[in-house]
Amino acid sequence: MPKQAARFYRRRIGEKPTTEQLEHLVDIYLSGQMYEQALNVALEVVGREKTAEALESLGDIYYALHRYDESGTAYEQAAGLSSEPSLDFLMKAGYSAMKSKQYTRAAAHFEQVVGAGSGDEEQVQLAMQNLAWIRRLQAWQID
Repeated sequence: MPKQAARFYRRRIGEKPTTEQLEHLVDIYLSGQMYEQALNVALEVVGREKTAEALESLGDIYYALHRYDESGTAYEQAAGLSSEPSLDFLMKAGYSAMKSKQYTRAAAHFEQVVGAGSGDEEQVQLAMQNLAWIRRLQAWQID
């Protein structure tokens, strides 16, 4: 069904869609797990308007495609564009770094979450647990 919806919507928005229409098309592709198509449109959205939300969506797509280094970079850029530190972006960047076995990079993101002194207590606890796991892994690799 999402494939048909995407095809219909693509025809409906024409050759010069607005950024908002493209974002909606990304959502349609994502609902159908059509990640490659979503990626192409998301890249167009980011090319037009580099917002934290557009970069987060791009990061989510890269993550779904198992392109963790690129997803981490998109989340880092999203965090950098936020007016206040977004712990969600930092957590996602940390998880992406862990998936690509970039533990120092992941630890830096989780440390930012813990050090922010704000946010959801569960999120801070998860960041602390991930940091502890990374520290144990790093200690084991050194020994």
